[in-house]
Amino acid sequence: MTHISILGGTGMAGSALAREAASRGHTVTVASRHAGDHDDARLDGATRVSVDITTGQGVADAVAGADVVVYAVNATSAPHQAMCAGLTTTLDAVRRAQSPASPGGPLVVLPSIIGCEALPGGYYKAKVEQERILREWDGPSLTLRVAQFHQFVDKLLTASRRIGVSPRAPLPLQPVEAGAAARAILDAIESGPSSDILQIAGPESLTLAAAARMHASALGYRALPLRLPLPGMGAAKRGALTPKPGAATLTGTSFVSWLDARARKEV
Repeated sequence: MTHISILGGTGMAGSALAREAASRGHTVTVASRHAGDHDDARLDGATRVSVDITTGQGVADAVAGADVVVYAVNATSAPHQAMCAGLTTTLDAVRRAQSPASPGGPLVVLPSIIGCEALPGGYYKAKVEQERILREWDGPSLTLRVAQFHQFVDKLLTASRRIGVSPRAPLPLQPVEAGAAARAILDAIESGPSSDILQIAGPESLTLAAAARMHASALGYRALPLRLPLPGMGAAKRGALTPKPGAATLTGTSFVSWLDARARKEV
């Protein structure tokens, strides 16, 4: 049994990973700014630690005694500070916590995003910078690039539905269900560190336009098709957000199967 500490353990990726780790019998520490407010019966027995990545408060407690430290912190506001400076703070805390009897220290794991270098905006630039920071870390590490979650695509399309539109764009995606991604990440963690960047995606590639049509059909609504120009996303439109054939772990259900299961639950 391994002690896994997950910073950002109440976010979508972090909470899915925490549940999967707990289900496998690992000791789990869930660390986030609002860890005490996160009520999940599937995490009974997990240690909850409040941390403030921007100040470093609680980080030392979060990584103490951990065999694996997962940095799953995300932020759309001031992403560089929370995601990059916070990762550096965490690595410093991991180094200070190293035992003389185990000089290699815990495995540090970074969930990243397939094609992050092809997307505009501070959030994705911070993801690229995180990868660089961990690449230069001198301890055992593991970086996993994960495709967009089904849940993220659903959130985007639901927001569009609320304003009466359905986006149309030839943007190739290969989304993956969050729980399936968590299982693949845990498999990789249990296999140990790697100098390679591993990739995890769903079983099927589709465009954003196709996903929008599937969403409307599965959930039974109509919306005005709206073509999106997607400026600055030439590489993404050429497939940068999908893994190269044979280069990724493909897992979970397709987006349409996931939507159908969700629709049945709502009936």
